[in-house]
Amino acid sequence: MATAGSPAEVKRADALTRDRWKTFLDADGRLVNEIAMRKAIFEGGSDKDIRPDVWRFLYKLYPFHSTILEQKTMDLERMARYRALKARWKVLDQTMVVSGDPFLGHVPDYMSAAEDEEVPVKLYKLEEDDAALLAILDFPAKVYAQHQDVNLDHYLHVKRVILKDVLRTDRFLDYFKDDRNLRKVHVILMIYAMFHPGLSYSQGMNDILARFLLVFHNEMDSYWAFVEYMEHKKSDFAEDTMIKKVGIVRELVQEMDRELYDFFEETECRDYLFCHRWLLLSFKREFETEDSLRVFEVISSSYLELSTDQAMKESAREAAKLFQKDGGSARADHSSYNMEYTFEVFVCVAILLIHKVQFMQSPEPGDLYTCVNRWAWLFIRGVAVCLL
Repeated sequence: MATAGSPAEVKRADALTRDRWKTFLDADGRLVNEIAMRKAIFEGGSDKDIRPDVWRFLYKLYPFHSTILEQKTMDLERMARYRALKARWKVLDQTMVVSGDPFLGHVPDYMSAAEDEEVPVKLYKLEEDDAALLAILDFPAKVYAQHQDVNLDHYLHVKRVILKDVLRTDRFLDYFKDDRNLRKVHVILMIYAMFHPGLSYSQGMNDILARFLLVFHNEMDSYWAFVEYMEHKKSDFAEDTMIKKVGIVRELVQEMDRELYDFFEETECRDYLFCHRWLLLSFKREFETEDSLRVFEVISSSYLELSTDQAMKESAREAAKLFQKDGGSARADHSSYNMEYTFEVFVCVAILLIHKVQFMQSPEPGDLYTCVNRWAWLFIRGVAVCLL
């Protein structure tokens, strides 16, 4: 039995299968049990063959209560908008003058690769009615694209960084050895950077986008899922936010293992910056590709945060009922779960506690990164880490 403060191994559930996934949907394609879906993904992730369907809900391409017909209309609207954004980007990109810069003036080989048709995986091919609706959506999509804010002041600098990062994107995978797929990475990142001037582009975004491309295999779905994900996680790319999140890891270590906390304080690891990449990329580079996708969806399920907050509120409501029953006055419910304590933060702490002995035997900061491999080994074999 695990003692207080020690990690315990708990068998994880099997991945969500197609048969079980169907039980979450009604006859019209609505996802009628959001919490059960999030719990299933949190406990075991999803099978590879249904992952595109699951991720369309998980990353907000479809509202949970949308019907199949509504989803199809949304697909077509997003397709029209993406085409319009892409067309405007191409025009603006060509207007940027590159003088005396051989790097920016050179067209990468992958840009000469043939473009895939931007048809969503779910549509497979446009039927006659779909094409007619898409034609109707074309004009409002162009209006939408023209109304998007654009800031070209730092565009060439951003383009230079993206050009370098595209060539670094998971080149060990066959998928990204194909120039057509590198082209998708380039185009999506450039469009996102141009039409999201507040955040633009930061290194690491290519790693995040790569996951969506590996699942959806097309520009349109990958772009919009990436947009939704970045809207939720954009604060992580702000230095003060990430420092705060890393600080939470430090606080939890202090609370859960004072000996390990004191060790980090006495070495060069008191800033806990070795956690930065783990948190920013959701442990992408610490896992094999398939397991990295599963970790990503487990963290994105937000089940721990949502279920804990729900449970605490329910507990507070029951306490208020008992208080009233005993003759007291009803009190306002101010209790809630601190949403800054996300599952990924606990994963960081779990890694540190599991490898405490190795850390304390090897005080070199660089050694911390190698210990992630063992935690990956545990996860791959279906072992979750609970902190008791």
